Amino acid sequence: MNSTTLTPRQQLLRENQQLKDRIAELERLVCLDPLTGLTNRREFDSALVREWGRIARGAGPLALLLVDIDHFKQINDTYGHPTGDAVLKAVAAALRQCCHRATDVIARYGGEEFAIVLPDTHQRGAIAVAHLVRLHCSEIRIEGVERPITCSVGVAMSCEVGTTAKLIGLADGRLYAAKGAGRDCVVS
Repeated sequence: MNSTTLTPRQQLLRENQQLKDRIAELERLVCLDPLTGLTNRREFDSALVREWGRIARGAGPLALLLVDIDHFKQINDTYGHPTGDAVLKAVAAALRQCCHRATDVIARYGGEEFAIVLPDTHQRGAIAVAHLVRLHCSEIRIEGVERPITCSVGVAMSCEVGTTAKLIGLADGRLYAAKGAGRDCVVS
C-alpha cells in the first residue's frame, strides 16, 4: 500500500512513526562521540550518576577506570591528526574488546582519555579489565606509526569514596600516578 492509497488516519500514523524513529535516532546520536562511536562525556556523566543511584539502592560495587593514551600529543605532532584519529578509533575498538556486559559503559572522556564504568565489579575484576585494556592497546598497530601505542590506567572503586566527583578524582589521581610511574601501567 503506497501513501496515495492510505487513509488520512493511516498516513498520520505512518508519519508519526517516522517522526518517532527520527527522534530515537537523534537521541542515540546525541549520546555518542562522533569519532569513536563510544558514549560521549555527557552520557558518561549520566550513566555514572545512574549507576551511583543503584549503589545507593543496594547494588554491588562500582569500578571506574580512566584510560589515557600515552604520548598522544607526540603522535599527533609527528604523524598528523588523521593518524591521531586512527589511533583514537583503534583504542576505542580495543576497549570494546575488554568490556562485554550490556551494563558496562565505555566513553570518550575527553581528548585522548577514555572512561570505563563497570557496575557490579569488585576491585579484582576491575584490575583484570585494566590490565586487559593495556594488553589490547599494546597490540594496536597503525600503518606508518613506528612507536607502540600504550595506555596508562587509573582504577577507583565506589567503596573508597562517597560521591561520583570523588570517584572521578580518585581515578584521575591514580591515572596520573600511572603516568608518573613511567606510563603503560595500571594504578589502583
